[in-house]
Formats: sequence, structure tokens, C-alpha cells
Amino acid sequence: MLSAGITAEQFVDRPKIGPGTNDYGKSKYDLFREMIARKLSVSTKNVDIFTVLNHPVLERTVDVRFAAHGSPYYRPARLDGIVNQFKIEVSDERSLLREPSRFLSGIVSCLFVQLTQVLFR
Repeated sequence: MLSAGITAEQFVDRPKIGPGTNDYGKSKYDLFREMIARKLSVSTKNVDIFTVLNHPVLERTVDVRFAAHGSPYYRPARLDGIVNQFKIEVSDERSLLREPSRFLSGIVSCLFVQLTQVLFR
């Protein structure tokens, strides 16, 4: 999944919510993981976010790779469908993704990455 308007650092950053040393809120990483788990009706333990990185060419664009499983793992097409179906909700979830109009997932994301690598070499 690619999302413009946010960096990898902002995606994993936990905001300070109080004066104590342990008073931190949930990161966008945590919120995204919970949203995917809720949509698939699985435990958050069954949602694996295994890559969060900044796009090498596009500024302020994060690339998030994830999988989810019950028994067995869900197919990528199903996960992409869930994320695309709820794209606006994903962007509304405490501003999880800043610009839903600049949000790509699945094969579209892969094609976009390949195209930008060709154009910006």
C-alpha cells in the first residue's frame, strides 16, 4: 500500500498524550493494524505489518506491506479489496492516511512503483 502525505517515521511515531514518561498514544501503525483486524474480524495478533518505508522517489509517501491470517493467510487480492473498499474510512481513522485520493494498494501500487522507477532513473 502506498500513501502520500505521510512519512514512514510519522506512520510509526506514537504521539505524546500526557506529562508522564509513558503517556503515549497509538501510532498510525497501531491504528492501521487495528482497522485491518476489525474489517477481517481477526485478532490484531493475526495482522502482520512487515515493511514500513519511505518511497525512494516520491517525497512524503510511505510504502506499507502487510499480511493477515486466520487459517491460512488471506490472499493479497482480498486484503487489497478490504483496504480499497474502506479507503475513505482508513483516511478518516484519526487521519490515518492523510490524502485518500493519493492512496494506492495492490497491483496498482506495484505498477506505479515500477513506472516511477523507469521515469525517474
